[in-house]
Amino acid sequence: SGAGGAGIAGSATVTVVTNETHAFIGDSVEVNAENTDAGDLQRVQVAAADRTRLFGLAGGLAGAGGVGIGAGLDIGVLTKDTRAWIGDSTTVNAEQDVLVQAVSSEDILSISASAGLGGTGIAGSVGVYTLGLTTKAYIDDFAVVSAGGSVVVSAFDETEVDAVAGSISGGGAGVGAGAFVPVINKTIEAYIGENAVVDARATTDGLAVRTGQFNIGAEAVPALSGRLTFADNGSSA
Repeated sequence: SGAGGAGIAGSATVTVVTNETHAFIGDSVEVNAENTDAGDLQRVQVAAADRTRLFGLAGGLAGAGGVGIGAGLDIGVLTKDTRAWIGDSTTVNAEQDVLVQAVSSEDILSISASAGLGGTGIAGSVGVYTLGLTTKAYIDDFAVVSAGGSVVVSAFDETEVDAVAGSISGGGAGVGAGAFVPVINKTIEAYIGENAVVDARATTDGLAVRTGQFNIGAEAVPALSGRLTFADNGSSA
């Protein structure tokens, strides 16, 4: 906006996303119960995967002869529940492998920028993202799982957040500020329930699995931006 006396401009984006991705074999089910004639390559796989990309852009440009005020606000709320499981008291047989896998990833780009120009320039921008992420893979209580090769129970989540929060102010007097606030809560679990019976006879080649390592990193990059990464967040049983 522009005016001779005062100019005010601003914009806001609000994104709310809820994802639920489940893959499962239900309770008290029999899979390959009679398995005497099965081929060597028989495999049972239960896999849930969710990949999310979010882009938020907010900004304002104000110019005036007197006072110019610009503001930008980007708000995001992401809730995800990604699960894979074999149910309670279920029987699963496979000549090769049994795989229970939950995989989730998030890639977020937030840009909030503003400019205030005039005799007095005031500009501010804020990005706020709240992430609640649950990723689980499990064999439930009292299940019976038998595999000629390997049994893998694996949960994995990877999150990358790229944020740009900045402001430009100019004039006889200028005030500018920018901030990005991420709030991230993660639950990643891979487990075998109580009283479950799991037999992997290892008659085939082994499989690569996650180590359970949790890595977090942050880095500043040019132009008032930052990157926050949560990588290789995985656990396996």
